[in-house]
Amino acid sequence: MRKIKSIGMALVVAIATLAISPAMAQSGHGAAPHGGKMVDIDNYHIEMVKANNALIFYVLDANAKTLTKTATGSVEFAFENGSKSTANLIAGKNGALTVALPKNGIHTNCTVTITYEGKKLVGKFKNEVSAADKAHGHQH
Repeated sequence: MRKIKSIGMALVVAIATLAISPAMAQSGHGAAPHGGKMVDIDNYHIEMVKANNALIFYVLDANAKTLTKTATGSVEFAFENGSKSTANLIAGKNGALTVALPKNGIHTNCTVTITYEGKKLVGKFKNEVSAADKAHGHQH
């Protein structure tokens, strides 16, 4: 009987752990509003969205709402061979900041630096590259 209680207690603990884990995995900001990836920076978030031949960045507030005041910045792309390249962000509509993807190779990660209302926000994003893009030698 004691063995059954021990097994039952272990099962309850396992179920409770599984129920809590998804909530703990989220950063509290929920889904990215534009379908991209988000990084947390102080009371802000930066969202990166992959588009055709470009990356689009958005500055978000603590509640993941897009901020639309003018922002400026740049992106540094790091490549597998250790080289780096930098490109300026181009301001667009509704707070979008766009940069073209490098045509000379596939980057492993990019570091975006955005100045918003005098505050410098820096976020790093890892590039998830498909096998087809690797075989092709660059991304679209």
